[in-house]
Amino acid sequence: MALTQAAKEAIWVSRFLAELQGNQVNSQDPSDDFDTKTRIYIDNQDSITLDHNPEFHAWTKHIVIQEHHVREKVTSGEIELVYLHTGDMIADCLTKNLRREKVARFRAEMGLH
Repeated sequence: MALTQAAKEAIWVSRFLAELQGNQVNSQDPSDDFDTKTRIYIDNQDSITLDHNPEFHAWTKHIVIQEHHVREKVTSGEIELVYLHTGDMIADCLTKNLRREKVARFRAEMGLH
């Protein structure tokens, strides 16, 4: 569910930035308008496997059609899911209690001083 929401937001931001740069976004097939894929870093390998291989029916029979949105966007080439180890997830600094060293590292990686 979180991946679906993240994918929708990432696609919206990509399209918004493309429009700000003066690129027309084709409403019929927006994936044609993107030169590069939008990368989403995820630390759940099962989600990546599920979105690349729809054959895991036993796992997914409870998932509603709306959640297959990510698979469609991966297939169309609009987004790319990239595995990132949990310990390297920069956004954790905004959502979890971490040691001071990790917060300092993630803050530097985000460009915050």
